Amino acid sequence: YSGDSQLTAYWDYGKCGPHGDDYHIGWCGGANDAPSCKKKIPVGKDRCSSGFADFAFSTSNVNINNCFYYWVAQYHCWEKEQDIDPHACTVVDDKRAAAVESSQWDFENRVAPQE
Repeated sequence: YSGDSQLTAYWDYGKCGPHGDDYHIGWCGGANDAPSCKKKIPVGKDRCSSGFADFAFSTSNVNINNCFYYWVAQYHCWEKEQDIDPHACTVVDDKRAAAVESSQWDFENRVAPQE
């Protein structure tokens, strides 16, 4: 995988990683055998236009370019969801899928329209 190395977090053995010792280690909970990576992290808008990066994957106990890593995690830029028509949505259950006007929804009480 050739993701943006600035959007990488790792716990390396020693100080052999390309961005210094234990780069962005806090994104995945620190020096733990089982990383618990944050799903979304804030980053500079010069790195990601949305200002956020999403967790992509992690791997453990790997040797990359003669550097041993307890774990490595990769993030990628998060792109904002496309605009959604606020006047319609799709209701899906086991029996049907239908477009419903948003005016039929009771958003305050979180109740779907009745048939």
